[in-house]
Amino acid sequence: MARRMERDTGPALRVLALVISAVLAATLLVAVPPSTPTASAQSLTCAGQDYNGLHSANPWQRVTQGYFKQGSFAATKVSGSTTSNINWTKNPYRHNGWQTWFHSLKWLGDLVLRSGGRTNGGPKVTTSQKHAALDHALAVTRDYVRDNPVAGYGSVQTRSAKHRLHFLGCLAEADQELNGSIRSWLRTAIDDTAGAVQGSYSGNWNQGLDDAFAVAFAGCHVGSDQLMTWGTGKLNDLSKTLIDAQGATSEQSVGYSQYVYRRWKLVQQQLTTCGVTLPTALDTRLDRMPLFLAHATDPSGHY
Repeated sequence: MARRMERDTGPALRVLALVISAVLAATLLVAVPPSTPTASAQSLTCAGQDYNGLHSANPWQRVTQGYFKQGSFAATKVSGSTTSNINWTKNPYRHNGWQTWFHSLKWLGDLVLRSGGRTNGGPKVTTSQKHAALDHALAVTRDYVRDNPVAGYGSVQTRSAKHRLHFLGCLAEADQELNGSIRSWLRTAIDDTAGAVQGSYSGNWNQGLDDAFAVAFAGCHVGSDQLMTWGTGKLNDLSKTLIDAQGATSEQSVGYSQYVYRRWKLVQQQLTTCGVTLPTALDTRLDRMPLFLAHATDPSGHY
């Protein structure tokens, strides 16, 4: 997967909004470096921000018809004999990003949201509809697990593993909330995928942040102290290297600095539920990031 996202050339108001939101926010975690967190499989209430926008691009109606859409590419029929039997070798546009997000499974996010009764203003979801949505998400996920065993991971499975692990954590939450337990094959898939992420850790940059967050996030959902300890340990290390005391990041990119800021805010928001504490210095550095971004952006919205 390409290291850099598209260059952000939006208006300066976007960065100004970050400054305002940082001033208004009173939810930053006051914390100390983690020792050994206790995983208790608590609900993190996965929402749209957990799916990187793919839930909006792939409404549940289209997903259940066997289609996948990413970015500016047209929706592609990816299912085979049934709409939960997916051809995971598809890459019609010969594009790493398309293929990576296809393998992330995050495009199933709208189904998971629907299983929790979240409809974005649509009609109320009945109990049977909730189960149908979750069953389809589970069926597609199990198809992926069967067709892509960890022992046979290639480059696309490896580079998408962090995103898929995050999704698996959300799917486990939905299974627990709707059915009262996490099915054993899903728990095994989380453990195996987490092992793959740990084994291919990306290091001290935004990809490493996503690695560490995904492992800790999934560990919280399945009650794994081992995954929680590894993930929070890496997050502790990253908090010291990704953002300096002035709020500047090591990314050397305003667009990616915004991404890192939003990811750290999501890390804090989601992992607080698990009782995770992050370094106190991180709060101060995050507070300074919007101001840094504002100064790094000229009046035309460029940098």
